[in-house]
Amino acid sequence: IATLEAFAAQAATAIETARAQKALAERNAELAAALERESASADVLRVISMSPGDLELTLPEIGLAACRLCDADHVTIISAEGEFVEGDTWRIWDPVRGFRSDPPRYPAEGHSAVSAAFVFNRPVHASGPIEEWEADYPLAATIARADGLTELAQLAVPLPGPAGPLGAISLRRNTARPFNEGHTALLQTFADQAVIAIENARLFNELQERNREVTEALAQQTAMAEVLQAISRSAFNADSVLPTLTEQAARLIGAMRAEIALIHGDFLYPKTVFPSGPDEPAWLDGASYPLDSGDVRATVVRDARRHAITITPGDPRLIATTARERSLFDKSAPGTISGLFVPLQTPDGVIGTLGVQVLGTHRFSERENRMLETFADQAVIAIENARLFNELQARNREVTEALGREEATAAVLSQISRAPEDLSGTLTAISAAARRLTESDAATAYTVDGTDLVLGGMDIAPDSGIVIMEPGTRFPTAALLPVSEAFRTRRPVLVEDYAALPEDQYPGVAQRSRVSMAHSGVSIPVLNDGSPVGMLNVVRTEVRPYTAAEIAILESFADQAAIAIENARLLRELRERNREVTEALDQQTAVAAVLQTISRSAFDVGAVLDELAEQANRLVSGDLTSISQLTDGKFFYTATFPRG
Repeated sequence: IATLEAFAAQAATAIETARAQKALAERNAELAAALERESASADVLRVISMSPGDLELTLPEIGLAACRLCDADHVTIISAEGEFVEGDTWRIWDPVRGFRSDPPRYPAEGHSAVSAAFVFNRPVHASGPIEEWEADYPLAATIARADGLTELAQLAVPLPGPAGPLGAISLRRNTARPFNEGHTALLQTFADQAVIAIENARLFNELQERNREVTEALAQQTAMAEVLQAISRSAFNADSVLPTLTEQAARLIGAMRAEIALIHGDFLYPKTVFPSGPDEPAWLDGASYPLDSGDVRATVVRDARRHAITITPGDPRLIATTARERSLFDKSAPGTISGLFVPLQTPDGVIGTLGVQVLGTHRFSERENRMLETFADQAVIAIENARLFNELQARNREVTEALGREEATAAVLSQISRAPEDLSGTLTAISAAARRLTESDAATAYTVDGTDLVLGGMDIAPDSGIVIMEPGTRFPTAALLPVSEAFRTRRPVLVEDYAALPEDQYPGVAQRSRVSMAHSGVSIPVLNDGSPVGMLNVVRTEVRPYTAAEIAILESFADQAAIAIENARLLRELRERNREVTEALDQQTAVAAVLQTISRSAFDVGAVLDELAEQANRLVSGDLTSISQLTDGKFFYTATFPRG
């Protein structure tokens, strides 16, 4: 009995040892599995932390870990592209096909384990021969048969989201060996990790997108600031603002070219182009786009809205353009280009276009559309500022010129009123005013004396080098001179350069101009009732032809000269007439005095002769008047004045 009890104790010890060893082995297996799970989780979390926005790295890591730890043959992860709505696109991954985006193959009823887990938001497990569960999951059965299977086991759990599942993860064994609850719990852990990865990717990508928007907004604001700074520096000079604007527009949109074209008449002409390379002057000088053409710029003007276009080298719209533009297109963009053009819109209508061109086929985003329209608004501000400033400058210039003309006219009229008989002084004043207001170097005024033009007044700018003519210098009206031609034709004669006048038409004029330093000039006839009574001539020592406005100023001074000449003539005639009348009156008075003496002393010849001598002396302003009588061949004084 004792012996048996000893063997029984040994048996108990052996049994307990075996049980303990089995428990230890199970515990070791559990620890190994836990360690493997922890290692797999750590690997997944490491991938998520290293690539938070890249689901193409994190989801495969999760799927392969789940497939390995759950002893499965295949794994599939599906997730919605954004918040899922029926009919939306799925993002699908499996180890065989990789990532793909497909329209949903999983209807709401859930025709597979993975779709059922998503639709019903709970774990789904199916195992056994296909025929046993085909009625519940027909789509899964079709896929299994296509893979050459007759039986399988499936386990799918949803990817839990705050407002509903974000997708599902599914495991498959190619045999009917079922998954257990531990596998379900483990797969749910990996589902949680997939949700973390998906949410991290969403948040990361949203942050990246927000950062990109902020960066683009900052770049846009910086570009706008540079344009506004250019406008503030040159508020009234569009030529210095528009190149900066086109450069910033091209840079922000990533375009190879940006241009501004403005309307002039019936055409659009490029005003500025970026980049400004060696070919740009040719582009600016040679390109033009009829407003009634099919060019996109003309279309933008007609429609008053933006247009995008894509052109290939063989596009008929390019073939219809000028050879110059085609050559520039071939040099700068030998392939397809995409263009976006917007109108430069003012309250009075479209004044031009702003366009950018991008290499290749490019679909311009709404942000790019708005950005280019903003640049177009700034271009309009710059152009309108310059226009208003130029109009104000022109108006100020007109007012200043008008005031100068009024002052000069007043000075001339004052001269005429103060000394109407001083024609030389008046013509000199007119010459000075004409020279000053037309920015000339010399001005001369002539009167007419028979068949000659006589220099009556002259004004020369200091240090001009022009030869001074003597007062009274004469030119025959028949001479072959521009001033004589203006006299004969009674029309202004404009000379661009005296030194370039043909010798056969104006002999010696070109040679004399090289000596006198006169180059550009104009001769204005001074007319009275259509007849020439004088000439007004101005010259410059540089080749700078006179404008129509300057000729109009000179014609007004010619009218004043005509008044002065006519006034002087009338004054001379009046004085001559007054002199004649005075002389006649003096004669009548003298005769009356003599007759009165005769009537008082009809028989006193001496008294009559004395009165006659006195009146004759007074009429001729003489020093001595005497009356002699011839008697016997000799003269005897019978009366003298003064008497004595």
